[in-house]
Amino acid sequence: MKYTVSEVKVDGYETKVEGTTITNTYKNTETTEVKNERDVKAGGIRNENPRKK
Repeated sequence: MKYTVSEVKVDGYETKVEGTTITNTYKNTETTEVKNERDVKAGGIRNENPRKK
């Protein structure tokens, strides 16, 4: 007997077949912009824990 396996194409995923191992990897195409500002405290000491504004 010979067995076969196939995968259905799913948008946003890449399929890789190696022997009996099938790997589906999500391909993230979205981007997010993050803005981070640091405040300088009096006396020149930096705030090392910036907070989201």
